[in-house]
Amino acid sequence: MGDSVLWTWADASHKSVTSLPNGAEVFDSGNLKGVNSEFSYTFSKTGVTEYQNDSDPSMHGKVTVVGKLST
Repeated sequence: MGDSVLWTWADASHKSVTSLPNGAEVFDSGNLKGVNSEFSYTFSKTGVTEYQNDSDPSMHGKVTVVGKLST
């Protein structure tokens, strides 16, 4: 919790990072275009959040957030 994920676009095509329903968190980068465009999100809740690129839903992934691990 409290860590950020940074997505960086490697090409100039339109892409987005949009959370899917029923995930632990809700976020949407909006439609971004351009090499090295970035979107960052800081997760504050434990759980799993799946996401996709709205322009191409075959581009998808998930982030799993856990509580603090023991040291």
